Order: sequence, then C-alpha cells, then structure tokens
Amino acid sequence: MNSRTTTEQQTLSEYNRARTLQYLHHHGIASRAQIAKALHLTPAALSKISNHLLASGAIVETGALEGKGNRRSIGLAVNARAFQVLGVKFARSLIEIGLFDLAGKPSFIRELPTVENTTIPQAIESLHAEIRRLLAEHPHILAIGMAVPGPYLRDRGHTAVVSSMGQWRQVNFRAEFEHAFDVPVIIRSSVRISHTKTPVEAGERAEAPARPYEKNPAKWVMMPAFAKPRRLVQLDRIDKLRQWVETCPYNEKGAIGIVCAGAAYQHVAEALPDASIFKLGVTWPLPAAALRDFAQCFCLKNSFHANGDQSRSGKSNFTYRPFTLEGNMAFASSLQEMLLQSHTGTVRIFPAIPPSWKDVSFRTLRTEGAFLVSAAMRDGKVSEVKVRSTVGGPLRVLNTFSRPIEAKGVVCPPGEVFEANLTPGEELTLL
Repeated sequence: MNSRTTTEQQTLSEYNRARTLQYLHHHGIASRAQIAKALHLTPAALSKISNHLLASGAIVETGALEGKGNRRSIGLAVNARAFQVLGVKFARSLIEIGLFDLAGKPSFIRELPTVENTTIPQAIESLHAEIRRLLAEHPHILAIGMAVPGPYLRDRGHTAVVSSMGQWRQVNFRAEFEHAFDVPVIIRSSVRISHTKTPVEAGERAEAPARPYEKNPAKWVMMPAFAKPRRLVQLDRIDKLRQWVETCPYNEKGAIGIVCAGAAYQHVAEALPDASIFKLGVTWPLPAAALRDFAQCFCLKNSFHANGDQSRSGKSNFTYRPFTLEGNMAFASSLQEMLLQSHTGTVRIFPAIPPSWKDVSFRTLRTEGAFLVSAAMRDGKVSEVKVRSTVGGPLRVLNTFSRPIEAKGVVCPPGEVFEANLTPGEELTLL
C-alpha cells in the first residue's frame, strides 16, 4: 500500500468519525446499526469507527436498546463530559466566565471583579491570566466562546457602540484574544444585540418621512411567472459580487502563499506566524483571479505546493522551491472537490465549477464507497459519465444533466437520484 492510499484512507476514516459524532450529537442515543444505516456505512466500518471513538473517550456505551423482533443492541452517545468549552461574557461593568460540557451543562459560572471605565485594560489582563489558569487545570477544553458588548465589527475587532463605558470601544478583541491561546477563540456579539449587524451612532431622534407603498408584485411576489425574469437580476448581482470579492477587505492578502478560511486560519497563523497568508473572509463567490495567481505561482505541475513564488512574477519575494510538507496536495484536493463530490453519500458530477469552464474532463477520481468516476463536459454540457465499482455496493448519483440516466434497467430523469447496486469490478456508462 503506497503512502497516497494510506493518506486517503486516513482522511476518509477521520471524516466518517466526524460524521458519526455529528449524528450522535443531533440524535442522542443510537445503536451501531442505526448509525451505519443513516450514514450509508457498512457494519464493519461503523464497528471500527465506534471502537476508535470509544477508545478516545469521545463516545460511551449507554446500555441495551430495544430493537425489532425483541433484538437488543448497545446504545452509543456522545460523551459530553469528556471535553469542555470555556465561555466568557462581557457586559459593560460585568465579566463572567464559565466552563461547560458539550451538552451545554455548566461546571461553574462565576463573576470576575466589577469593571469600571478606567479599569478595562486591567480587567482584560486579569482575564488573560484566568483563562490561562483554567486551560492548565482543564486540558480537555476544546475552544473559547466570547460574547462582547455592543455591535461587534468583526473585520476591525472592535465594538461599535456601547451606551455607557465607552472605553470598551478601544478594546481590539481580535488582537487581544484570537491568537492568545492554544485553542480556537470564537467572538460574537451578545444575544441581546445580535439581531442586527449594522453599526450605529448615538444621537438625537430624527423623524424619517414615510416611504410610499409601491405595488410591484413582479419584484416582491416570487410566483413562477415573476421568478424567471427576476433570475436575471440575481445573476447580475452574482456577477457584480464575483468582481467585488477580488478586492474586498474581508479577503486579507499577504504576498499570496497560504490560502485558508475559517478555523484553518487559526491553525496556520499559530503554526506559521511569519508566513504570508491569504485569508478568505468571503468563500462564495471565490476570488477566482487571486486563486488563479496562487495556482500559477505556488503550485508545481505535479500539484505540490511550493514554498515560494515559482513564476518570478513578483507576487512574493520568497522564491524557495521545495514543496510544503503540510497539506502539499491541498490545492489538488480542492480542485477535485470542484469536479466531484460524494461526502453526503450521493455522487455529484461537476458540482462547483465556474460558469466559464465549458470544456472539462477527468478520469478515475475516487468517491466514497470506492467508486472510480470519469466524466467529460463539452461546450458546457456533460457528455460522458462512467462509473466503475472496485469493491461493490450501492451507488447513488444525482442527475444534474440535461437528459435522463439509463442504466441497469433504471431510467432516472434530470433532478432525481439514480440508484443501483454494483458488483466488484462492474462498470456503468451513465451518459
């Protein structure tokens, strides 16, 4: 078994373990058979997954469950007490800190000393020390959640308006907390003011003139006759949005070297504090031109990530060639996700390619369930789809094509899911 196959299997195993945990989190107690059926996993695969999660302490067995035909099975549930999250609430003169399990049950909630407008910097310093102490005492804390006062401007890290104790507006919560600890820190507005994302300014009340009612059902009532022409308006807005994301302030560009978004950014910034990072604050639409620069400058022809700009185009002054060991096939993996997806248990062909890609093809990309898929698109229409099963099993393919799928005696119209059981080595031509 080569290293690539081993890596793929490890990635698939981690993904299925995450799916299992998510299922148990949403459904509570469930048997192995119930989980396997819901996630389209074999009993053997689910047994391996559950044994791993049991050994790690992430889940526990809850006892016997009644099944069909008076058969009993052992229930599984998330071990909510095995891990914790830390919560911090800022409320002008009050700072509260609490420790919670994964079910939201608090171990404790306590108030820190009362804060005054002039003592906010000292309160922030004391909070740092308290969080570090709790992280040392509780090694199973997974993340820290913070609720801050006033409308929170995420791109700036500051609150916009606090009716009293205006010194809070001087605190940059991102700079203070986002990268201060060894666990992710999630900062949000408090619940009381999270209904709006709009910064406001205090001032005298001003009466606004009433806007006359405009009777325009073609704009406001999306029945089929009106929805079709409004679709053109939507497409125009999407085109403008695609132009905007190339230069928008939420996509924070260094000299493009590492591309990441969400929680991955926190890990990269911690592991490589001096690296050049392209942080995607807007992930849809993707900034296609900027990502194209990344592919041309920092990806070799074998899809390995290079540590420096190989195009010598000035995107980065760093030109060191050896490939990056951490995630060195990430760009190729992302490209595959654009061509083929199966993480929901249903195979999707060309699910996320740009509209400008009219002629596209790929050969023998692997899906969940060990199916090898080949497909081609010509002039914007899918012209060929072939699937080969390596181990046998149920196949589900969403028909997003312009004509029906006809295979194994099944006719599947566009928009429906084609389903069939394949034997090991069996190959189907769907289009």
